[in-house]
Amino acid sequence: MMNEKLSRRGLLAGLGTASLLAPFSRASAFIESFETSSAKPFRVAFLTDMHIMDAPVRADEGIAFTLDHLSKQEVQPDLIIVGGDNLTGTMGRDLAGATSMRDRWTKVFRDKVKGPVLYCAGNHDHWGWNKTGSKSTGNEPLWGKNFARDMLQLDKLYYSVERGGWKFIVLDSVQPFESRYIGGLDAEQWEWLKGEIKSDLPTVITSHIPITGISPLVVDGTPGETSHAVPFGSTFKNMYDVVALIADHSNVKLALSGHIHFEESVTFSGTTYWNGGAVSGAWWLTSTADANRRTQRNPGPIPRLARANPGYSLLDLSPNGEFKIQQVASGWKGATSR
Repeated sequence: MMNEKLSRRGLLAGLGTASLLAPFSRASAFIESFETSSAKPFRVAFLTDMHIMDAPVRADEGIAFTLDHLSKQEVQPDLIIVGGDNLTGTMGRDLAGATSMRDRWTKVFRDKVKGPVLYCAGNHDHWGWNKTGSKSTGNEPLWGKNFARDMLQLDKLYYSVERGGWKFIVLDSVQPFESRYIGGLDAEQWEWLKGEIKSDLPTVITSHIPITGISPLVVDGTPGETSHAVPFGSTFKNMYDVVALIADHSNVKLALSGHIHFEESVTFSGTTYWNGGAVSGAWWLTSTADANRRTQRNPGPIPRLARANPGYSLLDLSPNGEFKIQQVASGWKGATSR
């Protein structure tokens, strides 16, 4: 059953639809895939970091292009998971600017996608935590995480569902810190996860910010005399607790994330931590331009590596807990070198 903390608005509207993408609607086939087909892998498309942005970046076109690319896959997904960061810079934008971005993303994504979607909120999906930039007081109805809840039509930003013989846990990995954010779980969500992670079904956990991984260290780490420091905006502040909890539960097969814009697969204690790159690649820049830009902004001993090319992940999940993951390049060539 759907966990009570997931809004019925956000998921149930699509449960009668065969394919998630509008041109491929076959309702009877969709229902059969849940109820009668035990041998057929359950296919999930993981799309993260779409990043609607200001002109001259052609983000709207890039997202539409990616969804069209997905619609041409020979085997269509049974479910889409959106990994967060649909917008850009909304913490420090005024409400009109944030709302305009939200409306653009909603139009381009929901015009193309008509089936069940699990939404995970990213740091760029919240509004107003930077009160100076956003000209906010903190008392506005859409302030903070309320903006993401409204956009994604969720009552809570963490929840679980069971689909296709698997359990899917979605985490709210972005927590406010001063005028910024850090990664991790607050106390209430941590207590919830300790109970929710127990399942007889193979389980996928999704968080926007990586629970752990190599890329947060390589991309954002700062080398010191005897150690490397990794900012909590790049991974979980309570990483050790969460990783230990996952390691104690062999049903957790996969932990999906985005945020870093790198493709990464790390297997630790039987769980694969998969970072799905980014639909936007290097924020709709060419990878080389992004690396050069970051080198100019942050000169120093750390090489600024080129980020992922625009793309998404396809997961084929078998009822016995086995899985296959394919990273798919969308082929979008509209990135700018600004």
